[in-house]
Amino acid sequence: MSKLWVFGDSFSATNDRPALEKWRLDYIKWKGYVPKVFSDFLSDRLGISTRNIGVSGADNYTIIDTIIDSLNKINSDDIILIGWSSTIRFRVASKSNTFLTVRPNHLDNNKSTINDSSYLTDICVDCLNEFIVNRSDKIYIDEINRYIKLINHMYPNNVIIHWSPFKQESEGMYVTPIEFSVERITEETNGLFYDQHFSEFGHEQISEYFYELIKNYDNNKKVKLL
Repeated sequence: MSKLWVFGDSFSATNDRPALEKWRLDYIKWKGYVPKVFSDFLSDRLGISTRNIGVSGADNYTIIDTIIDSLNKINSDDIILIGWSSTIRFRVASKSNTFLTVRPNHLDNNKSTINDSSYLTDICVDCLNEFIVNRSDKIYIDEINRYIKLINHMYPNNVIIHWSPFKQESEGMYVTPIEFSVERITEETNGLFYDQHFSEFGHEQISEYFYELIKNYDNNKKVKLL
């Protein structure tokens, strides 16, 4: 039986896991139950099981790692959804020999934070900010396009949908554009929580969109060359 594989960052990650971010915990408390995300709606609609490997806060290199870790588990009749993150994000080696994702909104110029527990790296905050400026170049979009080409080549018979909540298709990333308004948490809560992640209804909207794409999928139009 086919399965639905979901890779991505916090816009893809499930709410049903042990460690949750504060914004997600606040939203769950406000809802009074654990809300569904698009993979839940979509797997129910398709009548298949799901493997949601989304990692909150992930950069694209981490997302690629999660795909690599699943290579020998994905079958030819499985459906693959990959939500690419912002190319501004990147990762650095930590003092504990792990990768740590650097996100622009988590940096400041206070020198006392250079070696704090958030990053545990010998790279100064000013240097990290310079890397972020460098990563605004379109060449990093082209880099992801090459990964997309590789993944499509590896799974020629699978339904594969590449998308991004960051609307990077306008900058040249070969992803399926989301060209409609998706409800966010801040809208559902009338501003009680200022959060641009999808609300539960927003996830249902996205799931309906993906469902139609899957049902009308034309494998001959899959990107082979970029």
